Amino acid sequence: MDDSEQSISERRQLRHGYRSLLSDAAARKKEYLEDGGSLLLEDLDRANDLFSAVQGTAEGVLDSRFLVMSADIGARRAHMMRIDSAAFDSLEYVEKV
Repeated sequence: MDDSEQSISERRQLRHGYRSLLSDAAARKKEYLEDGGSLLLEDLDRANDLFSAVQGTAEGVLDSRFLVMSADIGARRAHMMRIDSAAFDSLEYVEKV
């Protein structure tokens, strides 16, 4: 085994972390839309921590799934901001996203 390869247990632990993150994110979608963005930022930080250890494609796929979910939530938040106000304020958008 090459020194640069991750052990099976490290990869399992990483996949477990991503699955936990994805499960939490799916359960908190409504909360993400209602809060000021801090919950999503916390989970993005968790994803960044996990990603620093990603070396395999299976773990990369899990990271991508979370990023797609995060992008969808961001798009929904932007849509809600447009609906809530008559005029779109780009500065407010940048502050909230």
